[in-house]
Amino acid sequence: MGRTTPDLTAPPKDARSFDKWFYALPRKQQDKLRDNGVLPYREMRKAPDQVFPVLADHKDWATSDGIRAEIKALGFALMDTPQGPRTTFTGR
Repeated sequence: MGRTTPDLTAPPKDARSFDKWFYALPRKQQDKLRDNGVLPYREMRKAPDQVFPVLADHKDWATSDGIRAEIKALGFALMDTPQGPRTTFTGR
């Protein structure tokens, strides 16, 4: 996955315009852009601080499942990928 530098300072009108363009692309192109660190504005929103302490090597599965449920309730999808966990804002 490429390095992502969120630019959350974009004027709302520009962010909406970029998101509209991005989501109009075929899914394959969207995924390629994401892999290179280009994300639509609504996916760049900073995740709540409590999301980041989740460790990839966490072995307490009951606690891990509870944390994943909390992350989902906050509006984020947590996906396991070969490159490590990936968090995406999905809305509430």
